Amino acid sequence: MFNSDSENYHNEVEAAIKDTGEIFSDKFSVHFFELKKMSRKPDPKNRKELWLQYINADKEELALMKAIGYSDNVIKDILEL
Repeated sequence: MFNSDSENYHNEVEAAIKDTGEIFSDKFSVHFFELKKMSRKPDPKNRKELWLQYINADKEELALMKAIGYSDNVIKDILEL
């Protein structure tokens, strides 16, 4: 979406005033996650990567995640539903 050559899957966009280029607010930004660029083996200590893998998972991957017992308590709770 942003740069197909880049391996970076996370981009942050800040809103700026068109005429002046001044940042609209330091409390507002939009984050884009390009799931196709995500590693199939996320860092188990990186909660963001674990959540993105969960969001991008198909049924077989969800079953595997449940079988290996993910370390993130919130993901464990969701997998038990």
